[in-house]
Amino acid sequence: MTARRRPLEVALRVAVVGLALVVDLIIWNEERQLRGGGHLPFVVIPVLTVVVYSTLLLRGRYPRSVLALQWAFALASSLLVPQFQPVAGLLLALHAVASCRPPRESALWLASLAVPFGVQSYNTSVVSTGDQERNFAFLLLLWLLIGLAVWPSAGCPTRRPGGPGASENLRPQSRRRP
Repeated sequence: MTARRRPLEVALRVAVVGLALVVDLIIWNEERQLRGGGHLPFVVIPVLTVVVYSTLLLRGRYPRSVLALQWAFALASSLLVPQFQPVAGLLLALHAVASCRPPRESALWLASLAVPFGVQSYNTSVVSTGDQERNFAFLLLLWLLIGLAVWPSAGCPTRRPGGPGASENLRPQSRRRP
C-alpha cells in the first residue's frame, strides 16, 4: 500500500516539473527547422515536451524508466531539430536515479548522458563562431560537469522496501515446492 502524498508535496513536485518545462521551452526560442530541411509546425515541440515531461511526475516511482524516456527524447529532439536541446528534464531524471539507485548503476546512467550532450554540443558548435572542435569539446565538458554536479547532489541511495524506485525493483518471487 502506498502512502498518501500531502497536497504541498504534490504541488512542489508539479512546480519542479513545470519549472523544468519552462526552462527548456525558453531556451528553445521557437526554432523549428529540421536537420534535413523543412520546419515543424509550431505546436509540435511544446506539446511533445509537455507530454514527455509529464512523466517526470513519476520519477520517484519509476526513476530508470523516466530517465530512459528523457534520454531518448533529448537525443531524438537534438538529432531532428538541432536548435532544440532539452536538458532540464534529463537532469531532473538523473537526480531521481542517483537518489534511489546504487552508485555504480547511477554512474552508468550519468555516463550515458554523454550521447545526448554530445549531439547537443555538436549542434551548438556548428553554429558558433571560432574553432568548431574547441567549441565542441568545451560545450561537451560543460554539460558533463553540470551532469556531474547534479549526480552527487541526490545524496546516498535509499534501498528500503517501498522507498523511491521500489516499483522498478519488483521481481517475481520464485515458488518453492512443498
